[in-house]
Amino acid sequence: MTETDDSRLDQARTAARAFCVHFDFPASQLQELDGPPLFEPMPLERDGRSVTAYRWLGGGRGGPYVQVEIPDDSTEDVVVYGGDAHGEFGPWPYSPSEP
Repeated sequence: MTETDDSRLDQARTAARAFCVHFDFPASQLQELDGPPLFEPMPLERDGRSVTAYRWLGGGRGGPYVQVEIPDDSTEDVVVYGGDAHGEFGPWPYSPSEP
């Protein structure tokens, strides 16, 4: 991994943590964010824009998940999606000024 890749992973992890805190995910799930993403970063197309997605938490149906999407042309406009058995949350725009 390059320094840029590491930096983007750190940014994605920070955004995922902010999302989980904002939507009251259990503390045990927050701990899982310290580990690697479930999959290698995934290139996606979102609204005509290339993004890289990072995903944590359960990969199972109906289980909790959090997915951070960082535009490939910048580290601005980070958006987070997620949910649990009770519903979906997002798109949630991540702002580094969020607690």
